[in-house]
Amino acid sequence: MMERTVPPRMPARHGTFSRRARLAGTVICCAWRLAAFGSEAAGAGGSANLLLVVNQDSYASLTVANHYAQLRNVPDANIVHLSQVPAGESAEIGALRQRVLQPVLAAIRERQLEPQIDCIAYSDGFPTRIKLWSDTLRHKERSFPFHFKAVGSLNALTYFADQVLAEQADYIDLASNRYMRSSRLGQRQNPFSGPLAGDFQRAVEAADQGRWAEARTLLATLAAAQPDQALVHFQLARAQAREGLTDAAAASLATSLRCGWNDAEALRGEAALAEALARPALAEPLARLDAAPDALLATTGFRRTYCWGANGLRNSTADQGARYYLSTVLAVGRERGPSLAESVAALRRSVAADGSRPEGAFYFALTADIRSKTRSPQFPELQRALGALGYAAQMTTQWAPQGKADIAGLSFGVANYDWNKTNSSFLPGAIGECLTSGGGVIGPGPQTPCTDMLRYGAAGSSGAVIEPFAIPQKFPHLMIHAHYARGATLAEAYYQSVHAPYQLLIVGDPLCRPWGRRGPLTIEGLRDGEVVDGPRVLQPRRPADEGPGVREFRVYVDGRLREIVPAAQPLRLSAEGLAPGSHELRISAVDDHLIEGEQSGAWQFSVGTAAEAPRIEALAGSAPHRVRVRAIPRVALRGEADYFPLRVFQHQREIGALRSANDVLEIDAAAVGSGPVRLRACARRGGRDVWSPPLVAELGDLPAA
Repeated sequence: MMERTVPPRMPARHGTFSRRARLAGTVICCAWRLAAFGSEAAGAGGSANLLLVVNQDSYASLTVANHYAQLRNVPDANIVHLSQVPAGESAEIGALRQRVLQPVLAAIRERQLEPQIDCIAYSDGFPTRIKLWSDTLRHKERSFPFHFKAVGSLNALTYFADQVLAEQADYIDLASNRYMRSSRLGQRQNPFSGPLAGDFQRAVEAADQGRWAEARTLLATLAAAQPDQALVHFQLARAQAREGLTDAAAASLATSLRCGWNDAEALRGEAALAEALARPALAEPLARLDAAPDALLATTGFRRTYCWGANGLRNSTADQGARYYLSTVLAVGRERGPSLAESVAALRRSVAADGSRPEGAFYFALTADIRSKTRSPQFPELQRALGALGYAAQMTTQWAPQGKADIAGLSFGVANYDWNKTNSSFLPGAIGECLTSGGGVIGPGPQTPCTDMLRYGAAGSSGAVIEPFAIPQKFPHLMIHAHYARGATLAEAYYQSVHAPYQLLIVGDPLCRPWGRRGPLTIEGLRDGEVVDGPRVLQPRRPADEGPGVREFRVYVDGRLREIVPAAQPLRLSAEGLAPGSHELRISAVDDHLIEGEQSGAWQFSVGTAAEAPRIEALAGSAPHRVRVRAIPRVALRGEADYFPLRVFQHQREIGALRSANDVLEIDAAAVGSGPVRLRACARRGGRDVWSPPLVAELGDLPAA
């Protein structure tokens, strides 16, 4: 029997799993079982919309990624392995561009994932403090403000990837993030640039001077060109109402509310709109508006394709808005960060918290410390918003809540702390926020790192990677907890809450969504593992609750967005154009709501006869940190030349090959990480790749280096 081994790498220095936690190198599931893939409740940006980035030279990075990919059912196409990642906590901006951002965005393009990737999550093993001096030298004509420090965070520079790759520096501005839900009065400002800004200004001037027909014509043209901009539809409704076009005005108001307009005073302060507002079709959206009496813009779902205008609302074309990538770092295990076991445990808690709707309180610590006082003016707004949801926002004058076991969210500010002394605990999924100068410094530093919050039970936290000064725009607004409790994902809640995030390291599971839906999305018309040999009509179903209905279904095949189907239309699955072998169908039901929560399910199916698809199995008897893989023998083969070689992949990274029925490939955890390692085999037939079903092998840990 021929054997070859995937060469091991030495594990990175990182906390290791307990020896008692090891499992032998055995198969824990086979791809034909639905339970291995299951369903997920996620926000706008479920795992089909997330790109997981892995440092393939880091054992810790591989291990965290293995666990997260399995916990979140991240498609193989959405996992990118990088090599030659800069080592250590700090890196130069040029190295980040060349070795991280450029290859990551290239992978998105090459894998045809551009229409769907909204969030980029980094596994462990990446530099998190990025030095920006070389970029500032390119902008000598610019006067940088006193609060500027030439160090940014990995996730924030990924959020601003378009500007970073263009070597611009606007991301340092204190109002750089247009997705931030700032004052709702801001939505009244001109949302456009260039000629469209002039057209909008002329329309407003015409309306102010009573030339309503002229205003309506200009605004109708703008609405056709920028159908996502809520302000245009609101202004168009005003003009239509003044001309007695009540039905048209009601339709424009409905569109404006659907696109995010939440300026209740402007709506009800215009007497001419009263008749249109009384239409039954507007009763429900107006009730939702009244239920969220914010002074800020409405909590809003995120997509990479959205173009955020100058007024904080969406425009429809890239030339009229800023586009971003949500981003967090899943784990930072270096120096003072959590051990590998603690990092994996935190991710497990976060995934388990989805849809749990924890019954707890949200705490804000107000002390004499400037770190605490900086955000105190925001507390009344948070209290109103959470009260409308039925939750309590409580203030304590101690540095943190003492003896509390019901912390659903926390914001405090202190340089150093020992959480164990509080005798308090977080509910699963909670955000724990400490405003301080160096919480994002995980290496040696004078202040407690933000990763301690994850160690003690929080799902997410953040900290500045360099002195930010006590400038509120650089830290999450207290309304982060209200966005979260309304159903936003953790990443959405963070980036809706920070005006200027460029120095903010955000750690934790970006998809965690405790106040989302719970329970699986199921379908009728396809059983897991079936052979699809003709068109199928599918009927998705999700558990009934009091939430919004479905706006659309997003259909993915093998991890790629295939179509977006309105809820009223039937879903169809066809094998046309698919190669023989194993495939995955994934369906996401998107809520008909501004937050656009999603509920997803994934199912395996095959195309062609069983003999056409390769299959692999794991052999018993390996060491705990190794697995031996071979091809499953076939009786219907036309000869080995039709079947071999089989290339073996971890996600989409080729790690070896099987060249005959007697060949065995030994895979070591040092090369692929420990935990649930997802493997697939690929044969080349007729110029097409034919894939096996996934095989998941549980590998134990390696001895500490």
